[in-house]
Order: sequence, then C-alpha cells, then structure tokens
Amino acid sequence: MLTPRGKRPDRRASRAGFSLIELMVVMMILAVVMTSVMSIFVQQQRFYSGSAAIMETRSSTRDAAYVLQSEMRALSPESGDILAMGAGFIEFRSQTGASAVCTIDVSKTVLTVPPLNVATEAALTSWLAPPAVGDTLLIFDAGTTGAGDDTWRIYTLTNTPAGGASCPNATGLTTTGGEAAQGWTLRLDHALTATTTVGAPIRFMRHARYELYKESSGNWYLGYYDCVSSRSPKCSALQPIAGPYVAPNVAGTGGIVFTFRDSTGAVTANTALVRQINVAARAQPAIDIHIAGYKSGMIVDSMFTTIAPRN
Repeated sequence: MLTPRGKRPDRRASRAGFSLIELMVVMMILAVVMTSVMSIFVQQQRFYSGSAAIMETRSSTRDAAYVLQSEMRALSPESGDILAMGAGFIEFRSQTGASAVCTIDVSKTVLTVPPLNVATEAALTSWLAPPAVGDTLLIFDAGTTGAGDDTWRIYTLTNTPAGGASCPNATGLTTTGGEAAQGWTLRLDHALTATTTVGAPIRFMRHARYELYKESSGNWYLGYYDCVSSRSPKCSALQPIAGPYVAPNVAGTGGIVFTFRDSTGAVTANTALVRQINVAARAQPAIDIHIAGYKSGMIVDSMFTTIAPRN
C-alpha cells in the first residue's frame, strides 16, 4: 500500500509510539498496584500498632489490680497497718519478709531466726529486701487462753540482722550443724511478752506508699516508694509501677481511685475501720487508635477490684 506520495508508512515510528503507550499503561497499573500495596501496609501497621496499644492498656489495668491486691490483702487496718489514705494514694506497712523465732535471750530483746537456706527447703526465713534499722516487726503472741487472745505484737528493729547466729537443731527449725550456725540475730526496741515462744511467726514490715502521680513525660502512673528511718534520704524516689493512666479529676473517675469502706459498706476516712478497699484503674494508650471495631482516637480501658484486708 502506498501513501499519497507513493511511500510506505514508517513502521518503526508506529512501533515506537505504540511502545510508549504500553509503557505509560504499565506505569499507571504499577502505580495503582503500589498505591494499593502501600494502603494495605499502612492499614496493617495501624492495626498492629493499635492492637499493641490496646493490649498494653489492658495490661496496665491488670498490673495495678494485681500489685495492689497482693499488698492490700495482707493488711490489718485494725492493727494500724494503714498509715494514711486518700482517693489517689495509700500509705501502709508493706511486708518485705517473714521468718520464725528460733531462740530468745534472757532480756527478751534479742532473738535469732533460721538461715535463709535450709536442707528441707522450707524457706522459714525469706525477705524481698534485707531488713534495715527502723523496720517494723510483727511477732505472733499466742497468749494463754486459746485463739481469743492471739495477737500480733509490734516491734522495731534496732540493728541490721547479723549472720552467724545459733539456731539449734533442737528447735526443729534446722536439721544440720551447718544450718544451726547460720542463723540471724535480731535486736528489738522492747522486750517480747512472756507468751511469745520459739516457733512464733515473724513478719518484716516497711513503710510504703502507692499513689497516682504525674511523671516528667506528662503521663500519669501508679508510683511506689518505701521509707527506712536509718536511710538518707529516709524515703526513696517515687518510681512508676504501671501505667499510663487517666489523669485524676474531681468527679472520681481518674486513673487510680481508692475507696475505703467499713464493715457496713459505708465509705470511711478512719484507717482502723477499713474492712474493704475498692480500686478503680483506668488506663489509656500513649497513641490514638485507628482500627476497625473501635472509635478513632484515644480509648480508655478500666478494671474494678474489691480487696478484703485480713484484719
């Protein structure tokens, strides 16, 4: 076929033009595919980030409940274990260890306890933190007339426990000669009662506090510190235990809210009358949530728990 001028068409130019169109189509399809892939990737990242934030938030509420339950259940408000309390904090005697009386000297102000490790693996003596001067000891007094006069007597530790003390096998608290020579000596601020005997349980206690506080980051956390009279400074720095939580507010729906009730269920401000402690924990993630099934933005998760102190 001839052109009006009698020449054949330039097939190379037609082929080049067609290839350019093909390339543009391919690029457009590739752009659409990449956009779709990136959109899926972004959505997946939002899902994983949001899911992780939600799980962390739920974990924060559980952490507060578990930590406070483990501490508050052992309290005896009637015996003065709660030192101060409020909607956003509680000060109390925290148990840091336990043991049993092995020997009592003539003055009844010096006693020994079993070593930390014994062959029977009974763990008669154990402590989360080594006892320090000024710590409180609760020592069981069985009394003389049965369960009716059983009580825990309060003493103050006047020395750092000294190792190498005698805890004879005859007490039944040790079983070998090596164990009998590895006990600990404790000195008290006043004498034990005549009805406190060998084998009596001992609880090591320390002044501690939990409270909702604002960290330097601007987030609110459940914080903890303890106090030892012989330490300088007496009280340790406030440390975050769990969080972040919702900020406190006057409506009583803040991040950590304590409610203290007496035996009738009425709210009380008297530390000795507390028979029930209600704790509300409300946590929030550090980022906004943008995943299906949740309202976009900041979410709040909560947990409520009721604790009955042993009294």
